[in-house]
Amino acid sequence: MEPRRTLRTRRTVQPIVHSTSRREFLRVTSLVTVGASLIPLKIFSKEILPLKEIKRAAYTMGSIVTFTAYHEDERLCNIAIDEAIKEMKTIDKLMSVFEANSQLSFVNRHSYQQEVTVDFRIIEVLEHAKKYYQLTEGAFDVTIEPLMQLYGFRDDTSVLRFPTDKQITDILDSVGMNKVTINQQLSTVNYEYEKTKIDFGGIAVGYALDRVVNILKKYGIKNALINHSGDIYALGTPP
Repeated sequence: MEPRRTLRTRRTVQPIVHSTSRREFLRVTSLVTVGASLIPLKIFSKEILPLKEIKRAAYTMGSIVTFTAYHEDERLCNIAIDEAIKEMKTIDKLMSVFEANSQLSFVNRHSYQQEVTVDFRIIEVLEHAKKYYQLTEGAFDVTIEPLMQLYGFRDDTSVLRFPTDKQITDILDSVGMNKVTINQQLSTVNYEYEKTKIDFGGIAVGYALDRVVNILKKYGIKNALINHSGDIYALGTPP
């Protein structure tokens, strides 16, 4: 009788390379995950690059204007400030009552009973002045110039005059925004009375600062402080 044979099943030995491949897979996927997570950090790092502080000063509109601005590109920031200073100087040439050749001085001399064509910026300021004249019931009035002259504020000497009641009454007939006709479409100004005169001293600098801020924004500047002898505009916040 033949001895009974036992059947044996052959086991397949898994190659070691399989476990190695698994470790390689984990390593690669972890690298991909880390790399992907770093992408937004890279983008974010660009946003938080340290901003350069640029300080400038210039004389315009009767005083010193200072700029403190923050931007990554110092050259671009200086170009923006150059344009801003140029705009302020242009507004000064247009609206100064102290400059005989300014456009406003020309208007004050020639706008009685005739329309004088002016720069769009003068029309804009007049429209704003008219609005605040109405809101304050005449307390804010750019046609105050005849009274400024009457009291001696425009004289070379520091001695003030004390006009009589009659002189004041006569002058007040020519004071008031209702004595000024503004044609926005034609960009013209016309005075009803010969003695009517305009002084933008209470509004021109503020208007100029608004235009300056728009210039800085155009160049991508989001943080700046502009100070013109106490008239201040703060754009954004410092870093």
